[in-house]
Amino acid sequence: MRNIERLVKQFNRIPSLPEGESVSEMVNEKVTRADNDGNDDVIELLCLSKTTRFSIWLVIFLPKIGIVAFLTYTGMVWLTATQSFADLILNALALEFVINIDDVLYSSFFPKNLVDCVGKMKIANPALEESEKEDSLAGYWRSVYYLSIMFAFVIIYLLFLQPVLPGYSRDFGYYCSDFLAEELSPKCAMGSHKDCFPFGHHS
Repeated sequence: MRNIERLVKQFNRIPSLPEGESVSEMVNEKVTRADNDGNDDVIELLCLSKTTRFSIWLVIFLPKIGIVAFLTYTGMVWLTATQSFADLILNALALEFVINIDDVLYSSFFPKNLVDCVGKMKIANPALEESEKEDSLAGYWRSVYYLSIMFAFVIIYLLFLQPVLPGYSRDFGYYCSDFLAEELSPKCAMGSHKDCFPFGHHS
C-alpha cells in the first residue's frame, strides 16, 4: 500500500511539469538553508522533454506498476496459504524484506555520491507544493481512504477472490469442530496450573 501511494504521488507530479528541450532547462541547482542531514543544496527538476518523459514512463513507471501488481498478488496468495499465525508473521516479515530489497540494493551497491545526488533531486512544482502545505487535513483523509480501501479489498479477496481454497463455502468449522476444539482449547484452565501437570520432584 505504501508503494502504491508513492506511485500515485509520482504520477500526479510528473505530468504537471512543463515541456523543455535541453538539460540546462530541465535541471536547476540552487543553494538553500542546510537541513537536518547537512544538505545545503537542492537539484530541482523544472521541466521535461518529450523523450525524457517517455523514458521515465517506459523505464520507471511501467516496471514499477508491474512489480507492485505482481508482488501484491503473489504476496496475498502466499499469506493466504499460511497455516498458522506464527508462520503468517514470519511470512509477512519475509514479504516486507522482498518488497524493500530494491532500496537495500540501491543504497548498498550504488556510489554514495550518486545516492546523495538523487536524494537532492526535487520536482519543482509550486502549485502542488502550495496545495500540499495548505491541504494537510486532506492528507489525513487520504490516508484514511487508502486504509479503508485496503481493509475492504482484503475482506473481498478472502471471501470471493482467493485461489488457495477455490469454492470455499466457509464450512470448515462445521466439519472440523471437534478437531478445532481440541487444538484451540487451552490444555490447562486458568488458575489450575498446579494440578494440571506434574512438575519438580513430584513428577
